[in-house]
Amino acid sequence: AWLGCALWVIGYSAANGYNLTPEEVSTVLGFPGWVFWGVVAPWMTANAFTFWFCLRALKNDEDEEESP
Repeated sequence: AWLGCALWVIGYSAANGYNLTPEEVSTVLGFPGWVFWGVVAPWMTANAFTFWFCLRALKNDEDEEESP
């Protein structure tokens, strides 16, 4: 998930963040559009995946012997 996020951030930001005139820059929640979709959204998605993984998919190993 994090590798995919990193590749998206680099690729999307490189393709959409350069050579923009001030008139072409739109904003989303106060961020330039390319920053929101190229950085903020993938980071939030990766964080949500990590949060889900830690709570649902990651399990403790059972001890072979029970502690007293």
